[in-house]
Amino acid sequence: PPLVISTIHSAKGLEFHAVFVLELLDGVLPSAFALRGEGDGLDEELRLLYVAVTRAARQLFLCHPTVGAGRGWGADFYTNPSRFLTALPENAYEPWRLVDSRTLPAADSPKQLNG
Repeated sequence: PPLVISTIHSAKGLEFHAVFVLELLDGVLPSAFALRGEGDGLDEELRLLYVAVTRAARQLFLCHPTVGAGRGWGADFYTNPSRFLTALPENAYEPWRLVDSRTLPAADSPKQLNG
């Protein structure tokens, strides 16, 4: 089946086997606009997240980068996960951390799987 890349708004009413919600960072979801207290604010942003997570029929992945890339002359920086993620109880999810095995010390390198 094809890979569907969608906005939250255009996915409304649809359902997918697996959903990846990307960039769950403060300033993205919730938006910087909502964080400034303008418009409907955080309630509307939380409704958007609800729409996104309810599109998943079998698997849901809520993703955020740990490090953001600097733009222009800016340096890379540590990010803040969305306050919506940090509000979840720890028993509601299984955290995963993806790392580049080329940057790990030998003792921490993932084991090779044969077969």
